Amino acid sequence: MMEKDKPLRVLIVEDVEADVMLLVRELRKNGFAPEYRCIETSQDMHQALREPWDLVLSDFSLPRFNGVEALKILKAHDIDIPFIVVSGTIGENVAVSMMREGAHDYFLKGQLSRLGPAVERELREARERHARREAEKERDRLFNLSQDMLCIAGFDGYYKQLNPAWEEILGWSMEELLSRPIREWIHPDEVEAAHENLLQLMEGRIISNATHRLKCKDGSYRWISLNAFPLMEEQQIYAVARDVTEQRNLEEQLRQSQKMEAVGQLAGGVAHDFNNQLTVIAGYSEILLQNMTKDDPAYSSLQAVFQACHRARELTEQLLAFSRKQILRPEVLDLDAVLREMTGPLARMVGEQVELRITPAGDLRHVKLDRRQFEQAIFNLVINARDAMPAGGRVTIETANTDFEESVAPPVALPAGPYVALHVGDTGQGISPDVRKQIFEPFFTTKEPGQGTGLGLSMVYGFVRQSGGAIDVRSRPGSGATFTLLFPATDEPLEIPAVSPGEPVPRGGDETILVAEDDESVRQLVVHVLREAGYTVLETANAREAMPLGHEYAAQIDLMLTDVIMPGLSGLELAKKIQPLRPDMRVLFISGYAKLSALAGGGEFPTGAGFLAKPFSREALLQAVRSTLDAPSEPPE
Repeated sequence: MMEKDKPLRVLIVEDVEADVMLLVRELRKNGFAPEYRCIETSQDMHQALREPWDLVLSDFSLPRFNGVEALKILKAHDIDIPFIVVSGTIGENVAVSMMREGAHDYFLKGQLSRLGPAVERELREARERHARREAEKERDRLFNLSQDMLCIAGFDGYYKQLNPAWEEILGWSMEELLSRPIREWIHPDEVEAAHENLLQLMEGRIISNATHRLKCKDGSYRWISLNAFPLMEEQQIYAVARDVTEQRNLEEQLRQSQKMEAVGQLAGGVAHDFNNQLTVIAGYSEILLQNMTKDDPAYSSLQAVFQACHRARELTEQLLAFSRKQILRPEVLDLDAVLREMTGPLARMVGEQVELRITPAGDLRHVKLDRRQFEQAIFNLVINARDAMPAGGRVTIETANTDFEESVAPPVALPAGPYVALHVGDTGQGISPDVRKQIFEPFFTTKEPGQGTGLGLSMVYGFVRQSGGAIDVRSRPGSGATFTLLFPATDEPLEIPAVSPGEPVPRGGDETILVAEDDESVRQLVVHVLREAGYTVLETANAREAMPLGHEYAAQIDLMLTDVIMPGLSGLELAKKIQPLRPDMRVLFISGYAKLSALAGGGEFPTGAGFLAKPFSREALLQAVRSTLDAPSEPPE
């Protein structure tokens, strides 16, 4: 059933009133309620088109105007409404010509029965065109505003259309991007893989999550991941791409962190076991040397063994620092003051060709660090900076206060809070990205054989991380390097070091000592040295053997000397179980390494306990035992 009284605004180009009424009646007969205006000149046409119209019905020939001119005026105003020619004189050739120029249909005035359906059709198609245009406008709006990189490319290997995100991310102008083959933007290492992807698309296959590096205007590369599908009939490829550079960097940093953690575990375990062996070698070497005269033929050889043990100990200490299993003796420090005291030694170390510039913050917060380890870390960084400038240059050390309001992601990986930053920079050769990935790994070095162990930076890394801080390096080849160390700040006041009387420590005694050590060679050495010094020694291989003695031994036990890490119960747990029964018993821990916060479920040293790191000499063992036994008693709480 035909809809009645459909509103229709009609502009009629006609000079005969009867013909106008004929058109209006035909439209009404087909259910329209036309609101119309008649015009006869081009001026009238321009004036009328200032108002909205749904349809133009035009005679072909008027005394002062014609349909061809009317159509041109409509197109000049860029108005997309149906234009239908209705004439009594138009020939077929002329009508076809007008259709080519943009008219939508034509009728002879004697064939108006077809007018109603034609108007219905043309109005419907006009609405569809309008809807498509609006959809295209919305598409273009999304295309231009999208932060993702949208593109249309041809099978010929050129971009055809790109949204502004490409310019923003890569830095090239749109003209530059469209004028050169796609392969020229791709990293040379990935051109072949990109070509394989193009071949797959040309075969009609979809590509998902293809990732390539694209060259930026500044010469750098960004990682771009894209999903693409082809339209075979158009010989074109439609793709949505995204800059995933930061994500890739974070993933690489996480992998590097995990690798460093695994290497650290291995390094710490090796150093621990090696320290046990060094303890035995150094200990017995020292005992033999004490029973020898210098003119003995074996004295010099044995002396060389003893010295080699000490050099090996330095290597294991660096491995333990990297693996964060060294024992730290933290104290509250003003790093500006520490650096002032280090200025002279640092200047002598870098030599005359290198300028050393230290810039203190002035109002620097305090930190709680192991001073000896901090100084060693600075020496290692400055040595590396000096070696990166064989022809001379400048080393700068700067300090500053900094704050993180939110937790920081890798490579810094720090919780929110106040920090102290220390920057060590140089004007040297710089560090390539490949080397920067491995720079903190133990035994990795770019120096010539014999020029270094490759443990300096790994020691710095381990010390900083074990101290609750973070380290980062920024560098470009040829532009020097800057290492940034970040340490958590503390509100604790500076500590005033106690004055030591400097009296010699007695090396022997008649006290009773309970020894718990699972490494048989180390245990035998310790027991031998202590008994030789006059002590009564109760020897056990582990906590399971030490526990009954601790509970049942009838006489007094003055000191328990125990390894920190043993099978079953650790030394810390053993001390916790025995000390309540023997409150006067002192404790001396020994270990090849000890990350105290991770031992015995987060246990800590008992108050007044001593610690001796392996490997140790005979003298160091006797001094540690005597110092622990003679230390003042803690006042009761």
